Amino acid sequence: LRAFLYLFVVTSMNDVFQFVTGKMFGHRKLVPELSPNKTLAGFIGGMTLNSLLSLVLAPVFLDITLAQSALLGACISVSGISGDLMFSMIKRTTGIKDFSDTIPGHGGILDRFDSIVFTAPTLYCLMYIFIH
Repeated sequence: LRAFLYLFVVTSMNDVFQFVTGKMFGHRKLVPELSPNKTLAGFIGGMTLNSLLSLVLAPVFLDITLAQSALLGACISVSGISGDLMFSMIKRTTGIKDFSDTIPGHGGILDRFDSIVFTAPTLYCLMYIFIH
């Protein structure tokens, strides 16, 4: 349960951090053909802030070292945006604007979980490595 809470909070906040830092500082597009609103500044800002958040949460929730916590936060950030971009690529190549209209303006319910498709295995693999 603690690992799930950690994963949910850090993955969700990564999206928020990337959005906010991208809006504040973003000019250079990261992958405009897949996701025109994602910026390099958002990616870097999200990864930095997510690593800091992980430094606070991971030692408590996962009982790992500070170095492991920072690495985990950065890896979750990278895998989160990778999941988001993969689902954007699927939508673009299939010609679908949104996966559904359940949450208007958000690309559908699947857009709320696209990052976690990649961050969950990342957490599992890194925790396996840290423990063994």
